[in-house]
Amino acid sequence: MNSLAPLKGMMRFWFFDVGSASFLGVALMALVMIVVAPLLAPDKINDFSIMLSMMQVSSATAVAWQLMRLDATEWANLVPDYHKNLLVQSGFIMLISSCLAMVIAQFWQIENYITEFLLATLLGLAFISVTRKRPATFHMSFVLFISLPFLPDLASHLQQYNGLLAVVLMTASILLYRQLSAATWHADARSVYQNGLEMGWFWLPNLGSGKLLNRLESFLHPLSYFVGPLLVMALLLLPVMTIVGAAIAAAMGSQMPVLFLFSQFICVLCAMVHWCRIQRWRGVETLYLLPGFDGKQGMIELFIRGQNRLIGIIVALMAVTAAIVAAFNSDITLLMWLHLVITTFVGSALLLGLGCLSHRVLHISLAMAVVVVYSAYLSYSMSQMSAEQHFSPWIFIDVALVLPACLTLWIGKKKLWSGDLL
Repeated sequence: MNSLAPLKGMMRFWFFDVGSASFLGVALMALVMIVVAPLLAPDKINDFSIMLSMMQVSSATAVAWQLMRLDATEWANLVPDYHKNLLVQSGFIMLISSCLAMVIAQFWQIENYITEFLLATLLGLAFISVTRKRPATFHMSFVLFISLPFLPDLASHLQQYNGLLAVVLMTASILLYRQLSAATWHADARSVYQNGLEMGWFWLPNLGSGKLLNRLESFLHPLSYFVGPLLVMALLLLPVMTIVGAAIAAAMGSQMPVLFLFSQFICVLCAMVHWCRIQRWRGVETLYLLPGFDGKQGMIELFIRGQNRLIGIIVALMAVTAAIVAAFNSDITLLMWLHLVITTFVGSALLLGLGCLSHRVLHISLAMAVVVVYSAYLSYSMSQMSAEQHFSPWIFIDVALVLPACLTLWIGKKKLWSGDLL
């Protein structure tokens, strides 16, 4: 028997399911940032340890999602080795994530990361175990992410207990494996999985419905049609979480790059708009049949209008959020504020424009390379601007990038749904 047989089809199973792909995408983004950011800001290496913890937690959340999908599938036991192969693949993902985290931490000589790694991994395994017993708790996945800023401080107080934490982690892994080995089916898991699909497969809590949410969805329609409530909830919650994170970091006396993280999640959100559009390609016909569109071109015009409105909201949110965060962080100067606002426009416009050009998941995945380049550019430029007191050439570079961003939007408008179902 081929020892690699349980890993066959792993790429399609994990990366073509948008639920696990969204969480693994966050893990990959964190991996890229922890590899690139210390090169650009070597004096802040220890501040980037949160990226490694985010990689661990995101991987664990992706595993929890797939296990919940398994529990929601009534025919799972009818497919030979489906359950066993999923467990092997889940363990493989957690192993790869753990090895990468430890190797990178050792390479960059990040202080006290072993303790932080143990805590982050235990947190992820605990979440998997809890969601296995009570699938409805998966909606609380956002708690994992907002708890990450507290791990470095907690780890500094538990350094002398690394041995004990390692024993606890090994014991927890064995107990979790025994728990997961039993094939189960949960009616709640099916409900949570279906709700997750409607939520856009992201780690934000459900805010329910209200006048503000409904007005925002109507304002962005039909752009919000494919993503679901995720788009509006992300626009409301991400700025709040950024400001809260900045306040916590200021109270703890640490330098957490909250605005940098905010800009990255905004870019991922823009990519997910078209990711969901491509994944839910059958919904195009349903959308087309809804009243209010003057033919195919009229639907395209309204979709582009919603896209332009989204860019306007994103830029306004960055401007307001960065101004509030500046009250907690004196390093955020007027030039840096302007730099963040312009680069946010450029990044979101490029991703939405390239998204319009995409017809397959592979295309939008390649477009995500813009996020990597954007992350590297923003990290390096912000580190350079921190050392500059007055004049900064980065603003002129930002302004120069506005033209290709607008051009990409214009070309995307011409190619949206070109040759597709309609």
